[in-house]
Amino acid sequence: MPDLGKRQQTSYGSDATPKKVWAGRIYVWRGCSLYLGRALDTTLHRHHAVQFCFCIDGELKLRGSSDVPWTRCTSAIIAPDRPHEFDAEGGRVALFYLDPEYGGVAHSDDDHFGPTEFPPLSSATTEALRTILSAHTGELPVDSANEIKQNFIQSYILSESAVRTNESMDPRIERALQIMRGLDDVKISLEDMASQVNLSASRFGHLFSETTSLPFRRYLLWLRLQRGLRLLSEGSNLTDAAHGSGFSDSSHLSHTFRDMFGMSPTDLVKYSEFIQAD
Repeated sequence: MPDLGKRQQTSYGSDATPKKVWAGRIYVWRGCSLYLGRALDTTLHRHHAVQFCFCIDGELKLRGSSDVPWTRCTSAIIAPDRPHEFDAEGGRVALFYLDPEYGGVAHSDDDHFGPTEFPPLSSATTEALRTILSAHTGELPVDSANEIKQNFIQSYILSESAVRTNESMDPRIERALQIMRGLDDVKISLEDMASQVNLSASRFGHLFSETTSLPFRRYLLWLRLQRGLRLLSEGSNLTDAAHGSGFSDSSHLSHTFRDMFGMSPTDLVKYSEFIQAD
């Protein structure tokens, strides 16, 4: 297995990097992340983040099932837990992933998305992104990455696809999410979590799934994967990141990553640089 602690540094998909690889920078914050660089294809997958896609050049092929035709677009918003696959064909993209429960930022109402519909970003957002990116031909500073992050979040908050979670989330579930995010290895049973917020296990499990649209165990996997990515951004190799985030081994982390992102983590990190941005 390659040493993922020693990655080839690169700007976001510069001409100096190979064209047929994922190559760029991955900015990591708590609750969200930004990939900026060259992208290839994924297999069909789904994850719990709201995903924003923006093509710096070229177009993106996107679809919600392997048995429907591809849609070509230059930007798209993908709802949480929506199956999808895409192919950027080696073009440069900005891919932003936002945890819909993080910090009361936004909570998706999937009814605003059709079964295979991927709405585009607003013209104001795309113009703002192009302005930020055009000012930097090399590595993007963290301050500019933060500007991109805020543009994506603001675009989503103002859309019909989001409501404020602090107006709708049960405080016991909000407390449970805070506790779970604070666990170093993200290991806790449903029964223990229910006890900490003074609910029965059955009531907690039902309320948790109703709020997040995910079963408790699936959500734990999602948090472990976020923790693993954060450890990678801090310089850990894949094995240490797996153990430090509650996975049994690197194979378990890799399998979960492929299931949720449609690609191998080694393909992503070989030519990419992690930046801890918060």
